[in-house]
Amino acid sequence: MNATAAVSTAKPRAFALELDVLRGLAALLMILNHAGFALLSPADATDSASAVAVFLGGFAPVVFFFATGFGIALASGPKGRPLDATGLLWKALLLVVADQLFFWRAGVVWGIDFFSFIALSTVVVTLVAQLRRPVPVCIGLILLLLGLRYGLGPALRSQLHGTSVLDWVLGATTIPHISYPLSPWMVYPLLGFVLGRMYARVDLRSPQPRNRWLLIGLALMLGTLGAAAWMATLNTGFFRWGMVSAAFFVLSLGVLLAAGLLSMLLVMAQRPLAGALALRGVASFAVIPIHYALLDACDATLSLPIGQGAFAVLVIGIAAISFVVASWFAARVSSAFFTTHRRALIVLLLSVLGAAVVGVVLGSPRETARMVLLVLTGQLVVAALLGLRLSWPGAART
Repeated sequence: MNATAAVSTAKPRAFALELDVLRGLAALLMILNHAGFALLSPADATDSASAVAVFLGGFAPVVFFFATGFGIALASGPKGRPLDATGLLWKALLLVVADQLFFWRAGVVWGIDFFSFIALSTVVVTLVAQLRRPVPVCIGLILLLLGLRYGLGPALRSQLHGTSVLDWVLGATTIPHISYPLSPWMVYPLLGFVLGRMYARVDLRSPQPRNRWLLIGLALMLGTLGAAAWMATLNTGFFRWGMVSAAFFVLSLGVLLAAGLLSMLLVMAQRPLAGALALRGVASFAVIPIHYALLDACDATLSLPIGQGAFAVLVIGIAAISFVVASWFAARVSSAFFTTHRRALIVLLLSVLGAAVVGVVLGSPRETARMVLLVLTGQLVVAALLGLRLSWPGAART
């Protein structure tokens, strides 16, 4: 049997190391972006050699949201899988609570940031995956969302006030405490699902399908980056905060393709480095509160802002510690002890989460150290609960 036939008859995968590497690259981008704005001066963060890395770090949510849809596609398989409604709602609720801890710490009643949008993406894409023809539905929704943001949205912008559900759906105006409007951010997980379905049978050890993906990906990357460069000559702004410009969206596709190609190449040629970068499941969640806590510690102990040289050294250290601790934490959650005592631990962890929520809600933003500890505890508890839930029968590890 030749390589092509072997790939065509192979069972679709529910796991891909390259997806976990992609999550790791997204985490690195996130750390670069957050560390840049937390540790550098405003001038260095926006207009220096370091500013390039900080700017690229702004594409972290793009990669994370794409990976969410991609992972659901791999886990659901070509024919879908029975809907675990309880598990889906449980996961979404935990993610929303983790997100609100950030808002409650700042005295804000509610908002939609990274974790909440991951929850929404997970629910939407999982439900679409239950349909008979989910890929055409995803493509239709992608075109609809792009039409809403870059067609209808600008036409109605003068009538939008940043206070209604319509504003959030169109994504054409800034809305207080909402970082990710539906349009165009939901495009990324939907696109991830489409490509995940297409990629499910690809084996990187088989030259023909592997090379086809690499060549097509490279051509698309160069095309989108070229289009973004042309848009830059028209003085089109690359902004994403509150609402996503067309130039940023086009550039984001090029960055996303570059990250995907790099993930594939690392798995093919640099397996040890790929393994070090890979973040799966609980680790990909835990790295977020861990790196935030490290940045808070830097803010409390260092004289800020720091220079670009010190920033380069410090950000490497923060990334390394975040990855190591997150992976260690994930290993503990998947250990035999957690599996054996799962039910009792769920009750205990929910109690700790409840105490953390109460402490954050009743606390004061001025109590910085206490609030950092409470938020970190609450979000790591959420990560553990997600890991325990994912280990129950019938639930997917994505």
